[in-house]
Amino acid sequence: MISIILGDHLDRRSRSISGSPNKDKTHPFSVFRGRTELYSFPESQSEAAARVQENVRQFNGNYIFVFVIFFLLSLYKQPIPFLTLLASFPVTDYLDKLIIKTGLDQAYPFVRRLLFFISKLGIAALLMRTEVVIAFFFSLLAAYFAMMLHGALRILHE
Repeated sequence: MISIILGDHLDRRSRSISGSPNKDKTHPFSVFRGRTELYSFPESQSEAAARVQENVRQFNGNYIFVFVIFFLLSLYKQPIPFLTLLASFPVTDYLDKLIIKTGLDQAYPFVRRLLFFISKLGIAALLMRTEVVIAFFFSLLAAYFAMMLHGALRILHE
């Protein structure tokens, strides 16, 4: 779910930067990793920034996959937080469908929004309690660091 949201955001971002959507969603990891000759230190800050932008444009699917791997590895030894995260999506969906089924959304639209907000707060508190949010942010930080390092050191054109 998270990778779908991030993937959609990065895809829209890449379209706004390049003007057209990426035809190749995800490159194979052999291309993503590349040969050792494809890596060097940039000569200036502007060259590093250009490398990062181009590499993010080309390898956004790979970077999302790296984030998902970091996130799953951070929850590997903690099955309860992972199951809590997985259970939170159907619970929220069920509550929303229950509100629609009972007709509260038509009679009292504010009540629907209030109940939905309360359920989101409860799920957020539960996820904070089970440390899913902490694992998410550490995984995001690690993936961002890996993206910046890979993007800055990898030469633009093969």
